[in-house]
Amino acid sequence: MVRTWFLLILLGLTTGCATFRLLQDKCPKHGIRLQPDEVPFSFGNIRTEPAYLEAKKKWFPDVADFAFGGCCPHYKDGPTKTLYFCSECRDAKRLWIASRMKSESAE
Repeated sequence: MVRTWFLLILLGLTTGCATFRLLQDKCPKHGIRLQPDEVPFSFGNIRTEPAYLEAKKKWFPDVADFAFGGCCPHYKDGPTKTLYFCSECRDAKRLWIASRMKSESAE
C-alpha cells in the first residue's frame, strides 16, 4: 500500500497534475464525470480576489476554463492545454459572476 502511494506521488511529481486528474474522474462537488476541453493559457501575474477563490473552492472547484501559463508567454506545448472540467461547475461560475455584476450595478 505504501509503495503504491509512493509510486503515485512520484508519477505525479514527474508528469504533473494530469496524472491525478486521470485518477479522479468525477467532480468532488457535483459528482458528475469530468469532460476534457481545450482551454487557452493565461500568462502573467494573475491576481484573483479572495471572494473568487473562496467561491471557486466552495461552488465550482472543477471549472477549468483556462490554464496558468506562467509569467512569460511561451507556446512550447501549443496555445491551448487539455484540462478536465465539470459542466455544473462552469454553470455555477457563470451564475456567481452574474450575481456579482448584478449586486455591483445596484450599488
